Amino acid sequence: MKTAFIINPKSASGNTMKLWRDVKTQLQTRIPSFEVFMTEFPRHATQLTQSLCENNYDRIIVMGGDGSLHEVVNGLFDAQGKMIQPRIQVGILNSGRGCDFIRSLNIPNDVARNIHILVDSKTKPVDLVKITFQSLQKTQTEYYLNSFSYGLGGDVANKVARQSSLLPPALMYFKASLSGLFSSKPFQLKIELPEGKTIDGEFVNIFAMNGKYSGGGMNWAPRAQVDDGKVDLVLIYKMSKLKLALSSSKVYEGNFDSLEEVEYIQTPSVHFKAKSVLNMEMDGEVLSSADIQIEVQHKILNFIC
Repeated sequence: MKTAFIINPKSASGNTMKLWRDVKTQLQTRIPSFEVFMTEFPRHATQLTQSLCENNYDRIIVMGGDGSLHEVVNGLFDAQGKMIQPRIQVGILNSGRGCDFIRSLNIPNDVARNIHILVDSKTKPVDLVKITFQSLQKTQTEYYLNSFSYGLGGDVANKVARQSSLLPPALMYFKASLSGLFSSKPFQLKIELPEGKTIDGEFVNIFAMNGKYSGGGMNWAPRAQVDDGKVDLVLIYKMSKLKLALSSSKVYEGNFDSLEEVEYIQTPSVHFKAKSVLNMEMDGEVLSSADIQIEVQHKILNFIC
């Protein structure tokens, strides 16, 4: 199979390159041949993926975290939104600060076992989520594989992206979440669901999850399946900051949705209309908009797991 590795040398504070030196020989003895491409700037992985798809590569293996995966996923499509190489397989050799998507597929963090999965090359068709939004007076389209958050979650991701930390990913996200919590304000949002259902409310944060986890192991969407054709909406209505802080353990236990201020909905699509521009986060990438349409692309990606 024609295989490419896309490596983000800056991920994990540069430790990815150390890991690559450690595993390169193992890979060479178990995978007959492969090409290696190093990313040099933001969105470079997207450009590389588009080129690899156009040149009929069979497999792209990402070495990085959720952010690197996000860039690769967005390189699978042409300008018209058509998948360039529908048969392509995508896999990951995790080395990023956080890779929550693999948790939902039970892919181990252990490098030796991870390599075995890549060599075995069994795949599972998984959903991608298409997001269309208004930003800077133009319409933009993105795809995400794992998580989307709007409001506080976007603010937290923005804070994390701007800082360098030696803390473990889970602790880093938890620290940023607490900091964001006490500086955040609830926001007004209209939510449009299929069959004409609408919800108007004041929210702290909104999640639209494909996988179960984000933020280094926070289990926001315990019922999520990556191949069910639906996003799991976790709507966190306005609540006291003290209650939100005291309920933080529920996020890791997977029962945060038991709070009365939390509504859990599974849907193939959703439209968000905010009264003001808010930060949103998709697999670690932070953007902003007040008008967002989300649609699941069912079982469109062959993921190596």
